[in-house]
Amino acid sequence: MKRASPPTTSVFDFRSWGSTTSENVGVTGPAADTWYILVHGYKAYSGVTLLATVSASGPTPTVLQSGVPITGISGAQGSLTYYKITVTSGIPNLTITTSGGTGDVDLYVEFGSQPSTSSYGYRSWTNTASEIVQVATPTAGDWYITLHGYAAYSGVTLTGTLGLPPAPARVLAASAQPNLYKAKE
Repeated sequence: MKRASPPTTSVFDFRSWGSTTSENVGVTGPAADTWYILVHGYKAYSGVTLLATVSASGPTPTVLQSGVPITGISGAQGSLTYYKITVTSGIPNLTITTSGGTGDVDLYVEFGSQPSTSSYGYRSWTNTASEIVQVATPTAGDWYITLHGYAAYSGVTLTGTLGLPPAPARVLAASAQPNLYKAKE
């Protein structure tokens, strides 16, 4: 799918790329314009229906405040949960993290519009519930975040932080006593 001009298989704004004939592309807050859709078959297919709908509103994202974690987030496999954080002018760094919990959640971040699993500015997609996206000198305005349940997940904490990037981890030297650590000098 592409705004203002027909897409190709290599030039597009949004796409769905699966191995079945059941595909879905969602655009939150699309700009008023002509949108073009390309259906490209990697293999022969038949009996497929194309349906395009426009609704007055998409999902309303939960607003994140800098440094204030949202805890206890859970989702099923394939679920999408939406957030946004507003960046003011002159902020040197935007950091979005998921931590804790169990399962596998992936993190997608985009300036100006809600990202999807196929259209995003930044993503982190390890096979755990711990993800991080850092954006140096982010553009002022609304940054949108999508959590995607690659597998079911629960007990996850989402934090958005505006400011300096996290300090690098300090190397610790272990002592002979269990559970006692000190900073390496």
